[in-house]
Amino acid sequence: MAERMSQSAINAGIADTRQQVQDAVAEVESQIAKHWGWYLVLGIALLLGGVVAIAFPFLSTIAAKRVTILLFFNTASFSACQRQSTPDTRRGTIYSDSVKYS
Repeated sequence: MAERMSQSAINAGIADTRQQVQDAVAEVESQIAKHWGWYLVLGIALLLGGVVAIAFPFLSTIAAKRVTILLFFNTASFSACQRQSTPDTRRGTIYSDSVKYS
């Protein structure tokens, strides 16, 4: 059976977690403040890209299809490379957990 923690231990854990969250938020805020110019440039570029996508829907559709094809191709390529680098799958089976080699 698990032992119950005391209320003071639970409160200490909660306080520690809150402090860690506050530290992480402060770090993120400092990074955003440090690089705000790049975020502005990114926002403007995304806004212009959206306007272009609305203005030219046919070209946007073709571009979206090409990006999707590249994502699928890269995912398949990386998966195949990772599968070949795993020792058990080089023996010809994908389901290596169900096959025992002696």
